[in-house]
Amino acid sequence: MYNFRYHIASLVAVFLALSIGLLLGTVVVERGTLNAQRTTLVDSLQKEYSALRTDNTQLKSELDTNKAFVTDAAPVLVANRLSGRTVLVLGNAGRADAAAAVGDAVAKAGGMSIAATFRDAGFGLKDKALAAKVAAVLAADASGDLTAPTADVLAREFANAPGIPSPLTDLLVAAGELSMTRPDGAGTPTLFVVTGAFDDKADAAQIALASAAKSHGQMAAGAETTKHATGVAAAASDAGLPTVDHADTPLGQVSLVWVLLGRADGRFGLARGVDGAYPSPLTATIPK
Repeated sequence: MYNFRYHIASLVAVFLALSIGLLLGTVVVERGTLNAQRTTLVDSLQKEYSALRTDNTQLKSELDTNKAFVTDAAPVLVANRLSGRTVLVLGNAGRADAAAAVGDAVAKAGGMSIAATFRDAGFGLKDKALAAKVAAVLAADASGDLTAPTADVLAREFANAPGIPSPLTDLLVAAGELSMTRPDGAGTPTLFVVTGAFDDKADAAQIALASAAKSHGQMAAGAETTKHATGVAAAASDAGLPTVDHADTPLGQVSLVWVLLGRADGRFGLARGVDGAYPSPLTATIPK
């Protein structure tokens, strides 16, 4: 009986040892396989990362070259395009980066710009005393909405030749609501660009003024910059005006000049919903 039990125990021990051996062998083999797979994966990732880094370096170099080309080519594309033309730039007091960008684009194109800067939104007509004076000049009811008639008259007066009476403009200037900066040699403006915004919101009154200028036969457009989104481009576009939302870039300045020349119409820029980043100089309509 003792021998039989001894043999049973021995057999169990043998099978147990074999099982443990097989298990340990499997673990060792699997671990070796996993280590090999991990090494292969790491090597593959390192090679892929190295290839991507090389591609990125090359793409960055190409992008820098393209940016440099655009920066150098833009002034050539617009040179003297606005020679002899005067642009009226509508803006707001305070931050005026869009107005400055428009002025820079006009200067590069050989034109001149007059700045019409409003102190408050809505031509300051929320001030009842000022509204009463404006109504008197317009021969309108001071209790009604004066925005549209004010915009219409200002559009006409801004396009007047020097020396022609401009009573509404003079009133707003005297009240401190409007400031006009006219450089020596500036002529009668035939091109209008609206940039005005208050509290990062487009000034509807200035949009109405630009629209009125367009209805009187002037070219009018809206502009803002990539560094300061104001909604002017979208609001002006909704009003039927061509716009650029990247006037602080070479692409935006070329686009603005092309729009002012009547060689392109639409919404150009980098925001969603635009017609394109820029109008093609090769396919844009030649002005009549």
